[in-house]
Amino acid sequence: MIKRQFVTQTILLFLVLCFTGFAQVEIPVNEYGLKVVNDIKLYHKLVAADSGQILTNLESVVPALKKDIKYATKENVTGQVLYSSPGVFLRFPAAIALKRLPMNWH
Repeated sequence: MIKRQFVTQTILLFLVLCFTGFAQVEIPVNEYGLKVVNDIKLYHKLVAADSGQILTNLESVVPALKKDIKYATKENVTGQVLYSSPGVFLRFPAAIALKRLPMNWH
């Protein structure tokens, strides 16, 4: 019985990995060789293919998190405001992992 359950789970995992591989969206590479999502339509395609790609406002998941968002102020290395509104966004699985850390860490 345990062997059969193991085989079933292995097959299911294999199928999930195969089908998620087919659903991958091509992300363009910038001049430095980094994959960059700079188009909202591409972002929506990524999220449709893999819900783990969705960006989540970290304040909604970990409200007590201390943040220092220098690039929303002039107090950064550029001396210019680079973000119009201060916000911290993270992929949902990473946000949940951060929430699970002990409270005295963040």
